[in-house]
Amino acid sequence: SPPPSAPAATSAVAPARERASGLKADGRFAEALDAFSKILTQGDRSVLADIGDCLANLGKFDDALALYDEAAAHAPNDPRPAVGTGIVKLMTGSLVEAAAAFMRALRDTPEEPRALCGLGLVRCGQERHEEAFGLFLKALDADPENLTALHELVKLAYGLNRFSEVSSRMERYLMYHPADTDMLFSQAGLLYMAGEPDRARDAVERILALSPGYDGAEELLSKIAAPAPERPESGAEASDPRQLKEEGRFEEALAAFSRLKDAGDPSVLADMGDCAANLGRLDEAATLYQEALKGNDTDPKALVGLGVVSMVQGKQVKAVTWFNRALKADPANARALCGLGMVRNMQNKHDEAFDCFDRAIAADPENLTALHELVKLAYGTGRFGETSARLETYLMYHPADLDMLYTQAGILFKDGRTAEALEAVEKVLLFAPEYEGGSELFDTIRLDMNAL
Repeated sequence: SPPPSAPAATSAVAPARERASGLKADGRFAEALDAFSKILTQGDRSVLADIGDCLANLGKFDDALALYDEAAAHAPNDPRPAVGTGIVKLMTGSLVEAAAAFMRALRDTPEEPRALCGLGLVRCGQERHEEAFGLFLKALDADPENLTALHELVKLAYGLNRFSEVSSRMERYLMYHPADTDMLFSQAGLLYMAGEPDRARDAVERILALSPGYDGAEELLSKIAAPAPERPESGAEASDPRQLKEEGRFEEALAAFSRLKDAGDPSVLADMGDCAANLGRLDEAATLYQEALKGNDTDPKALVGLGVVSMVQGKQVKAVTWFNRALKADPANARALCGLGMVRNMQNKHDEAFDCFDRAIAADPENLTALHELVKLAYGTGRFGETSARLETYLMYHPADLDMLYTQAGILFKDGRTAEALEAVEKVLLFAPEYEGGSELFDTIRLDMNAL
């Protein structure tokens, strides 16, 4: 390949690179591969890892590994080639080699969340569950909204009896995604198992307010009616109110923020609103959000908070107004887009809801709340192709998320892409031969292919 030339040449490549990255983010890997390859011929070798990612997502694992090796030689301190190699090795069942690759990435970038998650998945495969638990915790320290790490921690909590630790991480995620009913249900179960029946009951009641017929919610509510075991004593007190908030210690955080407010710091009002909302004190939360807006009428946290409070209270028109105000200030606000999508869904405006969730994923490709809702809507609207593209992008970053891979198999099958659907479900069964529903979907797809 020709060497890079003058800075002008580099700036000329920038639009092409942006377009190629967009194609990759949209899951259009064949087109992205062609676009990145053209950039490479102009001498920009920084795209080698991107080419490797495209090849891996197209199932060309040997070619991908060759590109990752070349990328690592070109940029030894870039963690992406090692992470990509680790993912390919994990996908093909080479756990020892996968672990080595992820550890190479972590040697230079100790907080790289994809490498931490990848190594955690390897340790799970090796039955080293305590070590895996610690790795997923570190991944969440680096990326609090990493759904792969959260899902894996929830599974491990039940085997290791470490419910309180996972609950605190889940609370942090729910602070940013308060209407994610699936994760809220997981949180209710964790709180119940941790001996916190009151908080568990509050979580279930929030689920039923958002989704009255949520599967399993009434049953869990019955289970937690009896007194739960006492909550274990917490560790040392945190001095930073935002840290307390992130740990889900909302009463303590609210008291700490109140002291800051009394000392003359009005910037904490929206944080106080978040704490009050998470404690179920919705009217108090609304008052605090309104007070925050007096100081800054475009505060996105306060606007989205008011939208969520209105939605939980069943005030859909008001919720739409607040979410739209947040989007006027920031059209790519994923939380506002998710909230608006939830309301449109409640109003049976399913295509509008789909578009909102799609925009949320465009802003945040790893937004599991939006992805879950998009999948549900795909079956009602028939928009399987668009949903598949978004799932493909997510799976590029989380290739070992078997739940989402299984979901993708179903979406591909409904979209008539039976060969790709079969490949997806085969990957699920490779890693989890007893995966619930996996064999049935495999048989259904094969039967459909044989009938053609």
